[in-house]
Amino acid sequence: TKMHQAATMLMAVYNHFQQSVLIVTDSWFGNDGLWSRLDRGQNGAFHLLSRLRTNITLYDLAPVIKEGTKNKRGRPRKYGKRLGSADECATAYRKKAQTDLSLSVEQMIEFYGARWKIEAGFKEIKQEIGSARSQTRNADAVNNHLNFCMMATTLTWVYADRLQTEPDRRHKIRGRASFAFSDVRRIIAEAALDSNFQSICPRPTQTAQNSFIKTLLRMVA
Repeated sequence: TKMHQAATMLMAVYNHFQQSVLIVTDSWFGNDGLWSRLDRGQNGAFHLLSRLRTNITLYDLAPVIKEGTKNKRGRPRKYGKRLGSADECATAYRKKAQTDLSLSVEQMIEFYGARWKIEAGFKEIKQEIGSARSQTRNADAVNNHLNFCMMATTLTWVYADRLQTEPDRRHKIRGRASFAFSDVRRIIAEAALDSNFQSICPRPTQTAQNSFIKTLLRMVA
């Protein structure tokens, strides 16, 4: 399942860096399906930042049974007092919500605007690169396909960061001056047609022992 694959990749990230991982997801992953597969955070190894669905019911923590207290019949309570749905809680606590006033106005706008980049990242990897168009059905093949797509997306932005001048936006949009992901892809495609590109991607008839692309493929594998 998607939850199992996501948890497996997140575990690999934690095992590699040995540092706590902050997971930022949309509401689809923001339930117990992913959290339970991560052992509910593994005592601080994982933190989940997500948007709750409005119809999710929230409960208080289950009451702690004091040592020596006689247990009641039946299974121990899994949840505490019902707090209401996420929508009901948001309505009740909206007036108590506060903004971190230590931030400047520019920082508030920047942090708020950065949320949309999450959705843009999904579009880039699913539509621009093609992770959503995989024809594979084997679990390992699906993971490999996603890893290749993530590598391609990362290399595209690394390439954009190394450009001396910002590329022109091909499709002009009022109020947006920055370039788009597709603009960088177009520049890479034009560079690939240059004769010097063969030094990075040699022809099949040439030896590929020191190929940059082969090194990247080994990293993904």
